[in-house]
Amino acid sequence: MTAKEVDWIEGIGMGEKDDTILAFTKKSINGPLVSSDILDTKILVPRPSIEVRGKLRLEGLRLMTQSLKDSQWYELRINIYDSMGEYQKHYDRLMFILSKLEMGMVLGESWTKDYAVLLYSVMTYQVRLFTFFTPQEVKRILAALEYTIDGKRLVDFDLYHKNKKFLGLMLVRLIEK
Repeated sequence: MTAKEVDWIEGIGMGEKDDTILAFTKKSINGPLVSSDILDTKILVPRPSIEVRGKLRLEGLRLMTQSLKDSQWYELRINIYDSMGEYQKHYDRLMFILSKLEMGMVLGESWTKDYAVLLYSVMTYQVRLFTFFTPQEVKRILAALEYTIDGKRLVDFDLYHKNKKFLGLMLVRLIEK
């Protein structure tokens, strides 16, 4: 038997002792789910769950990539700069949002130099992110994290894609005017 699309009841009836039913959701699986969060598509796999989990661990990234519109992941660098030196606070906020929004995988982190003005370097903390979110989407989120609700700037998050600083749509539109 090969894997087959089923509903819950049908899958339970057709399945045997070591079969697995895979269910899907668009919600985060890090928190509670209710039955309405589960998508209609369920798949009955004629393999034990431990084997299915192992296979998904090994091939899950490739399967996710194939399911993307353009099979496109983005490798982005986020530089955190805070003139007050509260890097840990802003790093924690950034990691919290990246995690809650399930934005991708952090590939690495390190201190690096960034050039604020020609020939003037400042130390920034850099996070390398592998994500399926576009640079535009990530920049919007970073821009929101830079300010308090009353408009006070807390931190500077610079986004780099393909070794170029990503300015975002709003800034590009201002420059064009």
